[in-house]
Amino acid sequence: PFPVASLAEIWGAALILPACLFAGAGMLALRSGVSLVHLACGAIIGGLVVLGWAGTSHVLVDPFDPAPVQSLAFTLPWSDSLFWTIASSAIVPGFGVGLIGGVIGGAFVSALLRGELQLQGFRAPGEILRYGAGAIMMGIGGILAGGCTVGAGLSGSATLSFSALLALFSLILGGVLTRRIV
Repeated sequence: PFPVASLAEIWGAALILPACLFAGAGMLALRSGVSLVHLACGAIIGGLVVLGWAGTSHVLVDPFDPAPVQSLAFTLPWSDSLFWTIASSAIVPGFGVGLIGGVIGGAFVSALLRGELQLQGFRAPGEILRYGAGAIMMGIGGILAGGCTVGAGLSGSATLSFSALLALFSLILGGVLTRRIV
């Protein structure tokens, strides 16, 4: 085992590593030709991870009803939203229900305001089977793993833990290899 569980425990790494990652990601993003508006929106989405932690650990603190500290992920929030939809008269909506509602509503409003709202379909009938099979495998994998790639990639790697960074590297490598195969 490693002598430390997180890169943040190494002196100076909590400042130097994120600065290097930010600079490297910024250079790649600028070279990609993506508009500055999209880059700014991506940075805002990344900042939502921190806001999720701050909101659930400081703003929403109730000493009489402790709640877990959470941030952006989608597997557990979807199950929370489904359960709340079924039993909304018996339970109050939590962070997950608000996250899912906000993502769906925000995406709809954003597409509507930008004139990009449109129905889309599949080019060939076989595509729906491939995408459906992928969605089922992702859902089962997320449930068995106790989380999803968004939670591991955004929230987990932001802690600079070795296991989260290894998981993120593996997710990226798996995605690149799958894209080449498919």
